[in-house]
Amino acid sequence: MISAVVPVYNEQESLQAFYKVLVPNLSKLNEAFEIIFIDDGSTDSSLKILKQFAITNGKVRIYSFRKRSGKAEALTLGFQKAKGIIL
Repeated sequence: MISAVVPVYNEQESLQAFYKVLVPNLSKLNEAFEIIFIDDGSTDSSLKILKQFAITNGKVRIYSFRKRSGKAEALTLGFQKAKGIIL
């Protein structure tokens, strides 16, 4: 399994475009995959958008910090929750 770990902080403008590129490219790999988004306390609509992704795609998982913890903490959580192999 491939795990894509994506930290997010106030990315409402770019999330849709990123997602529309990410999913088809992961699908082309012919491997099972998951997408783990970690919202780092966004104050815009990023979390709402991520929740829509999860509703429509069972391969999307979301974790969210109530307040900003930083990219390193977000990535650490994502890697801990990932089910994919580590290369």
